[in-house]
Amino acid sequence: MAEENIKKISQYSIKELRDICQAPALAKKKDDNKVGLFSLNFSIYVTRLFLHTKITPNQITVLSVIAFFIGISLLLFNDYAFNIIGSLIIFFSIILDGCDGEVARFRKKGGNVGALYTEPVSHDIQYGFAFLIIANGLVIHGFPPYYYILGGLAGVSKLLFRHLQERFCVLLSWNKVSDEEAVNMRQSLKSKSILIKVMYRINKNFFNNSGIFIIIFICSLINRIDLALWFFGLGYFFLWLTLFGKQFYQIKRNKIK
Repeated sequence: MAEENIKKISQYSIKELRDICQAPALAKKKDDNKVGLFSLNFSIYVTRLFLHTKITPNQITVLSVIAFFIGISLLLFNDYAFNIIGSLIIFFSIILDGCDGEVARFRKKGGNVGALYTEPVSHDIQYGFAFLIIANGLVIHGFPPYYYILGGLAGVSKLLFRHLQERFCVLLSWNKVSDEEAVNMRQSLKSKSILIKVMYRINKNFFNNSGIFIIIFICSLINRIDLALWFFGLGYFFLWLTLFGKQFYQIKRNKIK
């Protein structure tokens, strides 16, 4: 029976696998981070390998987190070659991050635990520790101790940003605001505020889980990982303040109770 399943999977072309595993998600991700979309060009090949095994989507998520921290840990050496290799391993973790959903869609075993708990929590863990690891590597190699504060600011600000998003969703749900009304609220604000539109694009492309790779890779190429920490520390803090102000405005403007 196992051999029969493996044979069936091997008969699928890459195009067919893309239609099954990626097409349903691409409709929602067309405005997503460019690195995340680019990684889909590679993830389908890794997904094909996973489909020959009994590995579950949640286990793939765990592998993605492990790969991410291996990449981040290489930055501890503050060595040019290790920085480049580390950033590429981080990109591989992004590829794995796409594979869990692809495997779930192929096997038709998608569930709330993976989408609403395992995946978000895995990203929270990454954000919570990654920047402190980078800061530790810099301080070990002679940078001032205040880089720990910068690393902490980056991690805490990002987690607060995600927490604000969740709280606002709960508030909208409590006030029985439909998904369509919530989307209209966001679109209305984006169309009126150039700042909000710019911040939305910056957040999507440079400050989400996939966007982290771009900055770390660029800073690795110029051998200035310290600039990445400044970028994320100040950037996430500013994004958090902007989101808080935007949500306060939306609550007042739409008279949400």
